[in-house]
Amino acid sequence: MASITLWEIAGLLAKGRLQAPGTIEAAVRMFIDGTGAAVREISPEIAALAVQFPEDYSRDPADRLIGATARAYGLPLVTRDETMRSSPLIRTIW
Repeated sequence: MASITLWEIAGLLAKGRLQAPGTIEAAVRMFIDGTGAAVREISPEIAALAVQFPEDYSRDPADRLIGATARAYGLPLVTRDETMRSSPLIRTIW
């Protein structure tokens, strides 16, 4: 999982769009531990890939970093975002 996804999860918890017991930090840690996901930090390769998506890809910087992380590691991306799903540059699940 892209490291910026942790920030997105924390934001959803703070807004009440996701529910979990305890503090936001504890909930984010519980999510990582519970899923066994490996957190992938932003690397020079990921940063470069994030700015190379075409104009019709999501303009959201977080979405671009998440998509670039999936591309860099050859992983499918779990998303319901149609602009990301329609990109031929990444594989998506949902």
